[in-house]
Amino acid sequence: IYEAVHQLYIEFRDSTNDIAFLSTMLALSTLFFILVFRQVKKTVYGFPLLRTIVADFAPVISLAMMTGFSVIFPEVHIKKLNVPSRFETTKGRDWYIDLSDSDIKLVLACIGPALLATLLVFLDQNITSRLVNSNKHRLRKRGGFHLDLLVTGLLIGGCSFFGLPWLVAATVRSLTHVYSLSTTRGLKLEDGTPYNIIEHVRENRLTGFASHLLIGISLLAVKILKHMPMPVLYGVFLYMGISTMEGNTFFDRIKLFFIQPTEYPQTEYVKNVRILKIHIFTLLQLLLFVALWVVKSTDTIAVSFPVVIALLAPIRLFLFPRFFTQDELRYLDGDEEEGESSHEEISNETIIEK
Repeated sequence: IYEAVHQLYIEFRDSTNDIAFLSTMLALSTLFFILVFRQVKKTVYGFPLLRTIVADFAPVISLAMMTGFSVIFPEVHIKKLNVPSRFETTKGRDWYIDLSDSDIKLVLACIGPALLATLLVFLDQNITSRLVNSNKHRLRKRGGFHLDLLVTGLLIGGCSFFGLPWLVAATVRSLTHVYSLSTTRGLKLEDGTPYNIIEHVRENRLTGFASHLLIGISLLAVKILKHMPMPVLYGVFLYMGISTMEGNTFFDRIKLFFIQPTEYPQTEYVKNVRILKIHIFTLLQLLLFVALWVVKSTDTIAVSFPVVIALLAPIRLFLFPRFFTQDELRYLDGDEEEGESSHEEISNETIIEK
C-alpha cells in the first residue's frame, strides 16, 4: 500500500497535473473494479461458473480493462512497465560472479552485512511461514519450517553466484495465495456483527508451480507488457495490501480508537480484556511499528533493520508482561482458536468460496 501511494505522490510532485490525475484515476479504478468483481460470486446474476470465473480472475480482468482505458488518452504520457527488450544482465557483466577475484579485505568486510542479511532472511522466512500456517487458516498439512528455510538458503546461495536478486519469502503474496484457495463461511458475533472464517483451504502444489511458470512464460510477452501502465499495477498492489488486512487484529484494534465503545464488536479480546489495556497494547504495537518504519526509511541506520526486528521478540517476552497479565496477552496476541459454538451462523446462503 505504501509503495503504491508513494509512487502516486511522486507523480503529483514531479509530473504534470494531467499525468498525475490520470495515474491516480487508473490506480483507484483498478482497485475499485477488483473489489467489485470479487463480490460477484455473492450475487445471483449470471450462472455459478461465470460468477466464479469473474471473481477468481478479478485482478486480471480489471488490469486488462484499465489498460485498455488508458489507450483513450494517448496524449497523456503516463509511466509504462519498464521491461528490457533483451535477456541480459543489467550492466552487461558476465553472468557468473568469480569470487576468487575479490580482495580478501572486501570478503572480510562483507561478513558483518552478511550476518545481518542472514538474520533478516531467517526472520522474514519464519514470520511468513508462521502467518501462512496460522490456526485460523485451518490447514491440514503440517508446515515444513526447516525444509522451507533450507530450500530458501540454497536458492539464495545459487542466486549469489550469478549476482541475481535473492528469492525470499513474500509475505503479502503468500497470504493472498492462501486466501485465493480458501472457502469462507459467514458468521455473527454475539452482538450481531458479521464476519468471515476460513472453513478450509485447497492445499496443493499446482497453483504455486503454475503461477511461477506463468511468470517465466511472461518473458515471451515482453512486447505486450511494456505497454502496461504502472498506475494500473499500483491499483493491484493496493488491493493486495488491503485484502491481507482483513482479519488482522492489529488493524481491527486500531479501528477501535474511532468507534463508540458501546458499539465495539464482541470479539474475544473485547470481552475478556479491559478497554484501556487494549488501547495501551495497540499503542505499544503502533510505537514499535513506527520505530521499524523510521529505521527502514533512514539510509544511515537502515542496515540495522534486521537487529531491530530481532529485538521485537525479547520486547514481547520480557517487557510486555510487565504491563499485561498472561491471560490478557493470550487474547491480545490474537492466537486464540475461537470455537464455532459461541457464534451464530448467518445462513447457508452466506457461504462463499474465495
